[in-house]
Amino acid sequence: MSAYKDSQGCAATDAVHSKIYLFGGIAHDAAPWNLNMYVYSQASNAWSLIPAVSGTIPVCVSTTATIWKEQIAYADNEGVYLFDIASSTWKRPMPLPPGTWDSVWVTSPADGNLYLVAAQGSTDAIFKYNH
Repeated sequence: MSAYKDSQGCAATDAVHSKIYLFGGIAHDAAPWNLNMYVYSQASNAWSLIPAVSGTIPVCVSTTATIWKEQIAYADNEGVYLFDIASSTWKRPMPLPPGTWDSVWVTSPADGNLYLVAAQGSTDAIFKYNH
């Protein structure tokens, strides 16, 4: 875990499997982006590197992601990214809705859908993804 010392990465909590995932981030001294992913397992009380991640890890600083349908869902101004936990693959299948900007977050409530909260114009908007 020394790669995350003094780094500002992003986290996703998987309460069902008692795991925490870390990705992205940059050190305070503006070193290159962290291109590794880590997982913490409560069962083993240990962090481990996720090997052989394919796809591009999103540039992500000091925010959270969510677990949705066995994937990590993360959104930024470029779009909604999904990380398939089983295959260790990042994919970006969903663009942001037109006219959205600024900070965006994803959340997965009990109904099984993925919701995106984003600034749109001078107000906030909520969008539902359900594929």
